[in-house]
Amino acid sequence: MLLAPTPGADGALELFYTTFDTAHFDVACFAEHAIVLPPALAHAVPKRQGEFFFGRWCGRAALAYHGREGTIGVGPAREPLWPRGVTGSITHSHGIAAAVAVPRSTCRGVGIDIETVAQGRSLQALRQVVLSARERAWLAALDCPIAPDTLLTLVFSAKESFYKGVFETVRRFLDFDAIEIVGIDTEGRRLWFDVVHPLDPPFVPGFRFAVGYTLLEQGRVMTDFRW
Repeated sequence: MLLAPTPGADGALELFYTTFDTAHFDVACFAEHAIVLPPALAHAVPKRQGEFFFGRWCGRAALAYHGREGTIGVGPAREPLWPRGVTGSITHSHGIAAAVAVPRSTCRGVGIDIETVAQGRSLQALRQVVLSARERAWLAALDCPIAPDTLLTLVFSAKESFYKGVFETVRRFLDFDAIEIVGIDTEGRRLWFDVVHPLDPPFVPGFRFAVGYTLLEQGRVMTDFRW
């Protein structure tokens, strides 16, 4: 296992991550490491239990980095509930989990997301569900060194990071068409989006913001949004 701070896409985030294999995950790990097992996962398959465990394990390490302790609870929408004075985000995908925590004095919200690059039917589903007609046309005309399947996965991941980062403010699930991609900066590793549907201020229609991205090994991508 690997657990270490790593710079985020713009060098400002300290990301804590671990690789894992849930094939033989033992639910006793929760008690052994003093991580609370939610009742809803008590009878879940080992894969789900393991993903939750390692996500919370990374979250605890992220808290410790800032000299904080405490339990990361589970909200009514299954969102992480961070200790007072801290905001953060957790993600996991195909054997990797990661978390970041940031003092609320410096950040109102943060979201991170790791995805495996979609292929085949999954890629087609993303294109239809995640992109608006305007976005599909924009991406089709784009001259970009990033492979189309990777770029589409990045857009999906970026929207997930944004939604995680603003959830505490908007307190509702958002459709994928709430924001639209309008630009990409491959040197700065940023995707630019405009808000399309009214959300809570400052996220009003026309508001433009960036989501950082990183191309990981083994066909994975990571995105991060903070405000």
